[in-house]
Amino acid sequence: MSERYDFLGVGGLAVDWLIAIDRPLPLADEKVPARLVGKLPGGFIANATCAAARLGLRAAYGGWVGDDADADLLADDFRAHGVDPAGLVRVSSAATPFTVVITDEAARRAILLPDSSLYHQPLTPDHLALAGRSRVVYTYPRDAAWVEALANAAHAGGGLFALDVESAVPLRGAALRAAIAPRSCSRRTRHSPRCTRGRCASWCARSSGSS
Repeated sequence: MSERYDFLGVGGLAVDWLIAIDRPLPLADEKVPARLVGKLPGGFIANATCAAARLGLRAAYGGWVGDDADADLLADDFRAHGVDPAGLVRVSSAATPFTVVITDEAARRAILLPDSSLYHQPLTPDHLALAGRSRVVYTYPRDAAWVEALANAAHAGGGLFALDVESAVPLRGAALRAAIAPRSCSRRTRHSPRCTRGRCASWCARSSGSS
């Protein structure tokens, strides 16, 4: 019998390049001294997945990395936190995504998000199978098809589906509102215990400013 998870995170993974400056965050066109603190595992969905595991939940993760040292760093960190990287896919033709995090003397920060081809990979059958075996599937609104596929897989398995709608999510405006709107349950869809009046209350969105 396939293992069932309490929590599955999908997407939202990167290596953080943490840079510190000993003054307020720079303004436009300023050049200031800085120091590289280190390269750390990051990504808002990945961070939440590790936090779930630390709380004692059986957690798994699905996403994409390159075939490089940064990929090893992320995979090892998942395992160190007790997360099963069952859905972590290595893509040999790409570099592992990274972000640049700048912190100042007052612990304020600025986060730069370089795009990556790995942010646009299609979900695999294994990702959807994991979603169908998870009590909670946690991701972000990358695009409407992404949301629809993961939500359907989660609900078909009797699980809940949660979106983290932070300020930098790709989906915006009417497209975002349409993606996160509650959907009518199909007669073929197994209702979650919280589904009422034929509407899935488990389809939810959480606003966040995390990285």
